Amino acid sequence: VYAVSWWSKNDFATFMTDSQSPMWTNLRTQNVELYREVRMVYYGDNEALGDIFEMRGPFWGRHYIFWHEKKPMCVVYEVFNPRLQKQLGPSEPRRNKTMNTL
Repeated sequence: VYAVSWWSKNDFATFMTDSQSPMWTNLRTQNVELYREVRMVYYGDNEALGDIFEMRGPFWGRHYIFWHEKKPMCVVYEVFNPRLQKQLGPSEPRRNKTMNTL
């Protein structure tokens, strides 16, 4: 997974107390209650991400806002490595051979 997040300076100081640890580790340690509002889902190719993942797309991605106490806390953008399909299954449904005969 490729991920990046944007924070205000104050929220970062409050919630990311250990800047060397991942975001989820910081939030879990503090038992922060969150609401995730998914704003957009993406599906497409990107040459730079293909280089990072050492695999060609298309890639699935999303961006969302984390809300805490009815205030936006941060924006997160994630792109998923196609290799996840080995663990999670294909990202596209299997085609039914009988459907292709129409």
